[in-house]
Amino acid sequence: MFSLIELENDFEKGLESFARGDHHSAIYYYTKVIESNPTYAAAYYNRGNSHDELKNNKEAFADYTKAIEIDPLYVEAYYNRANTYAQMKKYRCAIVDYNKAIEIDPMYAEAYNNRGNAYAHIKEYREAVSNFSRAIEIDPGMAAAYFNRATARAAMGETNEAEYDFEKFRSLILV
Repeated sequence: MFSLIELENDFEKGLESFARGDHHSAIYYYTKVIESNPTYAAAYYNRGNSHDELKNNKEAFADYTKAIEIDPLYVEAYYNRANTYAQMKKYRCAIVDYNKAIEIDPMYAEAYNNRGNAYAHIKEYREAVSNFSRAIEIDPGMAAAYFNRATARAAMGETNEAEYDFEKFRSLILV
């Protein structure tokens, strides 16, 4: 039997450890929470984030997957698992998880941007540009999306459009 107060204290200690950059301690506290309550999706998700910071892709992937099993609408878990797939150069798998994150939250600009990056890595530049454009529609101040769209447009030979996007990127980062 676990104490709810103790569980929340350990969870908070995990958050504080993560914020300090002490990912090993964060993993320790999130693991304690999981041992007390194996259905606490946020503990798996946050432990996954700590593993990700330590470049433990396999462990991060497993924790994001468990968080999704517990809560199939956990948009951030899909997004971070997609990022982990991308780090492992499994771009088509990443696209599937970005799709799910976008299905759950159609206004998730970062998911469109990163899905665009995954498409660019597999040289599907039109899809990439489409995703970067959608990210920009949602968040016109997202400098990274302009930069990424410029890069994809340049790869397609769309020089004028690429130059426009590079200029927009520069104006956003110099503000």
